[in-house]
Amino acid sequence: MRLPFAFFCSTLLLFSDNLSSSLSSQGFTGLINTPNAQVIQEGNAVFQFNNQFDNNLRYYDYGKSYNSEENYIAGIGFYSNFEVITRLVESIGYARDLSGSIKYQIPYQNTYLPTLAIGAQDIGGAASYFTNYYAVLDKEIGIFRPSFGYGKSADSLIKDKRMDGLFGGVEAKVTDWMSVMAEHDGKENHTAVRLRVPNEWLSAVNLEATVAQNLTQSQTSFAVNVAIPLFHDSQKNLVLLNEQKNNIPTVTTTTNTQINTLSSKEVYQPKVESTVSNHGLETIQKQLVAIGFENVQVGIYDKSIYIKAENSVFDHNDLDALGVIMGSIVNNSEGYSHYIVTLLKNNLQTLTISGNVDICQNYLETPTIEHQQALKSNLQFSRTFNEMNVKFLSKKQNSSFLVPRLELSPGLTTTIGTEVGAFDYLLALRANAYTTLYDGLTLSAMYEMPLTHSQNFDEGYTYGVMYQDKLKNRLVNTMLHQTVHYESLLNTTSIGQFQADYYGVLNHSNFTTTSGEHGFNLKLGTFSHRTDDTAPNRNIYLGSYRYFYAPLDLFTEVMYGQFWDQDKGTMLQLKRFFGETSVALYLKDSVKTYAGFEVSVPLTFRKLSKASPLGQVKGKSDFSYGIRTVVKSPDNANYLNPTSAIIPKTDLELSSVYLNRDRLSASYVQEHLDRLREAYLYYGQK
Repeated sequence: MRLPFAFFCSTLLLFSDNLSSSLSSQGFTGLINTPNAQVIQEGNAVFQFNNQFDNNLRYYDYGKSYNSEENYIAGIGFYSNFEVITRLVESIGYARDLSGSIKYQIPYQNTYLPTLAIGAQDIGGAASYFTNYYAVLDKEIGIFRPSFGYGKSADSLIKDKRMDGLFGGVEAKVTDWMSVMAEHDGKENHTAVRLRVPNEWLSAVNLEATVAQNLTQSQTSFAVNVAIPLFHDSQKNLVLLNEQKNNIPTVTTTTNTQINTLSSKEVYQPKVESTVSNHGLETIQKQLVAIGFENVQVGIYDKSIYIKAENSVFDHNDLDALGVIMGSIVNNSEGYSHYIVTLLKNNLQTLTISGNVDICQNYLETPTIEHQQALKSNLQFSRTFNEMNVKFLSKKQNSSFLVPRLELSPGLTTTIGTEVGAFDYLLALRANAYTTLYDGLTLSAMYEMPLTHSQNFDEGYTYGVMYQDKLKNRLVNTMLHQTVHYESLLNTTSIGQFQADYYGVLNHSNFTTTSGEHGFNLKLGTFSHRTDDTAPNRNIYLGSYRYFYAPLDLFTEVMYGQFWDQDKGTMLQLKRFFGETSVALYLKDSVKTYAGFEVSVPLTFRKLSKASPLGQVKGKSDFSYGIRTVVKSPDNANYLNPTSAIIPKTDLELSSVYLNRDRLSASYVQEHLDRLREAYLYYGQK
């Protein structure tokens, strides 16, 4: 008997690698109803649906009847050892609940010691059904991963409930596509089988299905998991491109270097005289105009190539534009050893970068560690550049003035987990038309057309009354925006019709250091109602400070002031970029305390067609959708209050339009040199 058993175990080891991590039915990474010490993989978004009825809702009185429960779960690996999860529970007759959970894995690695994590389930809220705090250990032993933990429930009405004390379980990976689990959650016993679609079949996503059996009370449930990476490993793409084009090996690092600043008085001075040629400069200018760059001018500053151009074709990230420009320089730098590039927006300078042509060329062609470090050390940055001594070949080419542009995007209003309904929505089409009239002067108008909505948005229903202004076609904003800048200071004044019913002015000042580490924002505004003289004026004052940590693309922001609804309060926000997707976690405290998240993604092509004489049509480069819930209320009630703690934003926000979604800085560029090279290989060599 021992030999067959040993043969069976050895066979399992041959067919299985390390155990994967998946969501449990309770909305944390784990087994069935209990957590293990694993977390969602950094940069992954995970979604789950399951129909497990939680017997905690009927106080483990198995004589009470129940209907099947629906659980909708979404989570993200925010850091390498930290996950954030939200969960919507719809259990007819028992509960409708929107909650959040977090788990932190203690960051240590030891071959012989178990992994430790601590977590909290259903944090805060006026109505908390699943609140629990726990610590858990796990350890992989061959194909097995046992876990053991201790939890404390916040509900004192129920004794001997799930995870109110000791709990534990074990997972065994039978093959790369199947694992089995068994657990005791402190109250009930469960077993389950988890099946996974092999990575060879679905390389972009992970798809899993789980069938679970409650052994204490005969109940069978199932769950479906989908994990999607929010950002790709660009180095894999670079390796593929190198094999296809140059067969060049790719080696990179993320070592930090000091930020060098550039001023018009401190430009690289070539030590050796060289014969210069206008032919290369003319070629650069023609290439940039052909791609679709606007306000293009090429010239000579001392003995450096000087280029200024406005990006209107690369709609995900200005670094794509910068990579293409730098690639054009190194391919046509005959007789020049240095370059200066100034990026524009609405013909205003936003960032200037200077460097050595050969050093840049070495990295673009052979991105070794040495070449990357050399480029990082060589680059110099400034917010403005004095062009007085620049000798331009010609006047600016491909002007952006009076070019009509149309930006199309969805307008989505939702309510989730309320007493009115589990999920209600109003979907509209937003058309934002704008054009540049002069340097920094833009005229915009945004029109909104409702397309479809849920029943509770019908006329006479709860949301039909609350959001009646959004149920008809309407002109939302018509504004004139004037932006001026001085060194690192940008200021935009917007005046006109705002939020359909108001006239007024909103001023946004931004000071961001050249490195990008520190940023200060101040919003001041005043608005009066267009038709109702008795309606109070809206006076806004909001000040904030934010810090950018480049290695993680992480922004930390603190804000205080008076919001749109005239409520005063504070906001603390953590925002991280995963490629072009940003995820923000925040706490807002005004009339109530809210916790929420907001996801922003580009709903547009990475590269657009160049603007024609008739204009340019595009999607939105930073479409945002967020969910928030009350975690603390003075009256301990969770009433709908959708207008509190709202930050007013125009159609052309300063940080998005002029600062590349707040990423146009020296530290961001240096941290993403691979993005420059990727854009050069994709678009600069065609």
